Amino acid sequence: MSMGQENSFNPEVQDATFAVAEFVVFFTIIVFLIVRAVSKRKSSTRKYPNSASYETKAKLDWALAAALRRGDGKFIVGFPVDTLESLTSDHPSIIEVHITMASSEMDLSSLKHFPNASSITLSGPPLRLDHLVTFRSLSSLQELHLSDSRAVVDANNSIEGFCKAKDIFAFTRALRHQLRCLELPKTAVVEVGRIAKVFKKASVAVIIVTQSIAIGDIIYLSRTNQDFTATSLSNHVWNSKKTIVSSIRTDGHEELDIAEQNTNIPEDHIDNQIAIKLEDVGRPGDRVLWCGISCL
Repeated sequence: MSMGQENSFNPEVQDATFAVAEFVVFFTIIVFLIVRAVSKRKSSTRKYPNSASYETKAKLDWALAAALRRGDGKFIVGFPVDTLESLTSDHPSIIEVHITMASSEMDLSSLKHFPNASSITLSGPPLRLDHLVTFRSLSSLQELHLSDSRAVVDANNSIEGFCKAKDIFAFTRALRHQLRCLELPKTAVVEVGRIAKVFKKASVAVIIVTQSIAIGDIIYLSRTNQDFTATSLSNHVWNSKKTIVSSIRTDGHEELDIAEQNTNIPEDHIDNQIAIKLEDVGRPGDRVLWCGISCL
């Protein structure tokens, strides 16, 4: 073999070349896999911005699949979620929805994918006003169960966008002919009148209406009693048993489905007064508090 041929074929050089090539290929594959993983993560973050991404989606998919498999029409999400965005198709067989909200910022607009859902149960933090807008858009909604939810913020809370009891009350009046059941937490009450006089033997109270009172409303009476002692003054709040309003009668014995305050006449005018049978009739001056709509 000539000297030139020996220089043109060097095993050590060839091995080094193959090693560099293998390293380049390996490095290229690693970079590709990293870029792909990052791209998928960004895509997932865009799709599920407020959730645990695939984990939450997988749980929701499992809960929905379980509901469809059972065939009982109940979609139950027993774990806290802050998005329903993975629900992208309609499920007309679902008639009852149970959701545990992780945040007040949760978007409930995906409930539209349950067009026949007549009952919705929520638990978790206070609702926002846009949640009420979503509920109003659900034409099949008849029952709203919020007793395990905080539902509302205090009336004196100045945070914008959150529901107060008066907002829930106005919402129910707007859906009066559709919503037949509303369960609320104890903090969600609205004063709708006060007792003018009572007929204890008949268990009937005459109420001055300051908002509106309708058949099916759940109401109770409340007063603050002051206890005097030689050294102190203490307040004690008395609340009556709750009553489901079954009949409303005017002074002229007219039966009403709903009694609304006439703001064009004095508040205590006879035309702003109604008679209702109560569990506890209380006494004149007691506040009449609205706390929901009967589910019976």
